[in-house]
Amino acid sequence: MYRSKERRQRLNDIAFDIELLLISVVQGLAITTIAENSIHLINGEEFIYWPYILAAFLFVIIYWAQVITHTLSFIDWPVDIVHTFLYYLIALVEFVAFSTFDDPKRWFFVNSILMIFVTILYLYDYRLIKRKPAPKNSPAKKKLLQDTLEKQIFGLRTFVPGALIFNLAALFLIHYYPQYFIGQNYHLILISIQIILALVYLLESLKDFRIRIGLITKSV
Repeated sequence: MYRSKERRQRLNDIAFDIELLLISVVQGLAITTIAENSIHLINGEEFIYWPYILAAFLFVIIYWAQVITHTLSFIDWPVDIVHTFLYYLIALVEFVAFSTFDDPKRWFFVNSILMIFVTILYLYDYRLIKRKPAPKNSPAKKKLLQDTLEKQIFGLRTFVPGALIFNLAALFLIHYYPQYFIGQNYHLILISIQIILALVYLLESLKDFRIRIGLITKSV
C-alpha cells in the first residue's frame, strides 16, 4: 500500500513538472513574441499603439497566473493530452494576436477567436475538476476541490463570456464605424477599457492565488 502511494505521488510529481514546464516555456515564448513585434513600434515612436503592447503583456501574466493556480490545485497523473493540446492552440492564437498591435480591427478579431478557445479550455478544465473524486478523509482537500470548482464556475459565468462579448463588441464598432474608431482613434477608448478590465482581473487572480496557496498548504 505504501509503495503504491509512493509510486502514485511520483507520477503526480511528473505530471506537475510537465505542466509547469509547458506553461512556462510557452508563455516565455509569448513574451518574446511581444518583444519582437513591439520593437518597430517603439523605435518608430508610434505611441498610439503602445497600449496594445501593455494589453498583450497583461494577458500573458493573467493566463500564466491562472494556469499555475490550476496546476497547483488539480493537475495530477495521468497527463491529459487534450488539455495540453488546448494550451498549445491558445498559445498559437496568442502569437497571431501579438502580431496585430498596429491594426486595432485585427487585434480585436484575433482576440475574439482567442477567447473562444479560452472558453473551450475553461469548459474542459471544468470537466476535469468535476471528474475528480471528492476526498473522504481530508476536509482540507475537500475544501480545496470545492474552491477550485467554484472559481472555475465563476470564471465561466463572468470573465470568459465578458471578455468574449467585449472583444466582439469592439470588433463590431471598429468594423461599422471606422471613421470614428480608426479615423479619429477612438479605438484607444476600447483598448483602455480592455487594459482596465485586465488589471481588475489580474488583481482578482493574484487574490485567488494567495487563497488557493493557503488551501493547498492545509491539504498537504
